[in-house]
Amino acid sequence: MAAAAVSLLAIFNPSEPAACGWEPSYSASRYPAFLLTDTPVSYPRDSDVSYETVAFWEEYVGNRVSYSDIRDFFNTATYTSVARRTDRNPFFLYLVKNNKTAAIRFLEKSIQFNEALAARTDESWDYRKPDDSRLGAIAAGITIPAKASPLFGRYVFLAMRVNSALKRYDEVVSLWNRYSPSIPDGALKERMRGYLGGAYYYQKNYVDAISIFAENGDAASLNWCLSHLVGTDNLEKLFRHDPNSIAVQYVLQDYMNYLWLLRLNRAREFNFAMPGNPYRNSETEDDTDLASECRRFLPLADKAMADPKVSDPMMWATAKAFALNMMGNGDEAKSAIARAAGLKGTQAMKSNMERVRLWIDFSNLNESDTKESAAVAERYNALYARAAGEAPVAANRPVDFPPSYVANYTFLADFLVPYAAINYRNTPRYARALAMMEGIRNMNMGETYSYFNPEKLPTASLPASAIADLLEMAADPAKLSPLDKAILSGAHLNMNPIYDSMGRIELSRGNYAKALDYFERIDPFWISRQSYYPYLQIRYNAPSVPFKRRDSRDLDADSISSPESHNYRADLCRKLIYLKKTFQSTAGEAKAIAGYNYAAALFQASAQGDLWALSDNCWSTTTPSDSLSRLADRILAESVTYAENPTLKGQILFAKAGIRAPKPDDNYLPQPFYLTSEGHYQWNCPTKSQMEAYAELARLYPSIKDPQIKGCDVLKAYIDNAILPAARD
Repeated sequence: MAAAAVSLLAIFNPSEPAACGWEPSYSASRYPAFLLTDTPVSYPRDSDVSYETVAFWEEYVGNRVSYSDIRDFFNTATYTSVARRTDRNPFFLYLVKNNKTAAIRFLEKSIQFNEALAARTDESWDYRKPDDSRLGAIAAGITIPAKASPLFGRYVFLAMRVNSALKRYDEVVSLWNRYSPSIPDGALKERMRGYLGGAYYYQKNYVDAISIFAENGDAASLNWCLSHLVGTDNLEKLFRHDPNSIAVQYVLQDYMNYLWLLRLNRAREFNFAMPGNPYRNSETEDDTDLASECRRFLPLADKAMADPKVSDPMMWATAKAFALNMMGNGDEAKSAIARAAGLKGTQAMKSNMERVRLWIDFSNLNESDTKESAAVAERYNALYARAAGEAPVAANRPVDFPPSYVANYTFLADFLVPYAAINYRNTPRYARALAMMEGIRNMNMGETYSYFNPEKLPTASLPASAIADLLEMAADPAKLSPLDKAILSGAHLNMNPIYDSMGRIELSRGNYAKALDYFERIDPFWISRQSYYPYLQIRYNAPSVPFKRRDSRDLDADSISSPESHNYRADLCRKLIYLKKTFQSTAGEAKAIAGYNYAAALFQASAQGDLWALSDNCWSTTTPSDSLSRLADRILAESVTYAENPTLKGQILFAKAGIRAPKPDDNYLPQPFYLTSEGHYQWNCPTKSQMEAYAELARLYPSIKDPQIKGCDVLKAYIDNAILPAARD
């Protein structure tokens, strides 16, 4: 059946191009939170001609013409070439030679319709109404032959297509009711049902439309239809029409997952943990919207559970429990899910109920109850094992597997783990969420939005306390609760990125010895595999101008002398420990020199320096927090007070003037230049710290010998426009 499925959106109404509107697409995670029944799958189609059509004509000519010749005919034939008998395709020549006039007449009409439809589609992009006269004439000229004719079903199908294009949906339904009993089951009849489903959709008979799309395996049309039916009002209408229809199941599971999306969109902190989530840029919803949606749904769920005509009350009781827990009513949710467990439902509904029950117990866990924790841990382990078995399928994101094949994986990866990340954020339990994310990453390394990946996060975005807690969890699992033991055992933590993360965090805090301890624990091979590593191989020992960045200089990969691993970050920490100690232990002008060298090392390792990769994995001059450059600025401010030599003092002040700082109106470092409305590049306004340094430099200017300082454009402009005019006044 599915092999002949046809996509309504592709051919049913081509005058309304899909590019002009939103269309939900199939994905394994469309139903992560709530899955009652599978979304069907649209199989790949031949690009131009349906397999079913070619197969029919191959049989019609008794296999005397090749399949490829028949397919080529339908790809290239025109109405003119057929009507004038000038087409030289072997298939058409066979029909002419054997006097198959009935078949040729049908092909004329069919090709004429296709050409008229294509022209009408092209016209739909213009600011004029498409010409339907050709389609109307074709429809009027179609005569359905006798049922005994081999072309009987073909003509009925053509008539349905033409009337569909003309939006005569009542006639489409009439043709089906009149002739379908005489058409045998098979691929052609299934294609006809696709047009019938489209007619039902436009007649707002959604129940029958959804049933047809589901049976035909037409995911695109089904999802398009469902996208217009989210909400309790539509769900209640479908329920009144037929409480046991497949349409009710589809819309109910769509609605439950919609509630989850409301929760995601409200939780801005979710963006931290799941940077690639497809819903992260959606409109932010208010909590009251989620609560009010849930409150509107609960009476319908109660009504359905009390209705003796409902064949599967389990799904309604589960949905009620889901909505209650989404509202934060944990005790009521537990009672509702306990009731659901004793009601009738399909196996898919039972599996869904068990997953939802785990989520409810997980989110309302009494952490001090060891017995309860052990019970939830056992069920989490079982879910994790099932998810791991489905992960290879989910990793390939196949289009030919229904969601049930990866239901446990998507529930864990796209629902339970994000839920934990949202609810544990900024709490001592966030380390648990990080471990859960690592568990997902461990079973599917290709996942891009369902786990914490410290290698891809800037230092400023790392949750310091949670990573420290995660290290503590890994150091002594015996102290953990049963649930945390289960989560940690499934995480299979790779300690290298965790050590690296804590090292970066401690480095940003100025705790060089602690940072060194973490960096020295990292496997050298892991270090050599990091994306920033070649950059450090090229730049680490290259001559560098203190407090100046060579943004425009290209990297020379040929300058890499050895592929062997080197722990550059550990080296930096040792260097900073020495420089800090030297600065603290000296006095007088020696202290000024030591401070300059210490600050230069900090600056070069900061987001603004050439060696940014020593302190971070993500270079950007818009890094929200650049603690090393700020520390360098403070060191320079202290050092300049010990400088007596004017040139040395000028060098320190020039260095201080070159350190950009976050703007007061946001937390981002400004670029050194900005583009004016006239298209010219101008320097950004110096910060207060930079201005003070410039003022000191201006006073020292006659004594300064350093050509770099004397050639500074910003300093020259500042002196010419501010200092000198003020001095003259």
